[in-house]
Amino acid sequence: MLMLEISHYGTTGTEMKILTKAMCWDVKSIKNDRLNEVGAAIYQKPTSNECYESRKESKPP
Repeated sequence: MLMLEISHYGTTGTEMKILTKAMCWDVKSIKNDRLNEVGAAIYQKPTSNECYESRKESKPP
């Protein structure tokens, strides 16, 4: 599993959703801290390349 900040290096949550969907990663958890408003998301890579190879776009993200 991979954990990334929601606003990772200046990207927005929406941009991260688009990117991770293109990479066939599944969102396992998204948490936001109420006190300091820091957010984190946990993603899981697929165990095979089946999803990645069947994408409509042939160019990698």
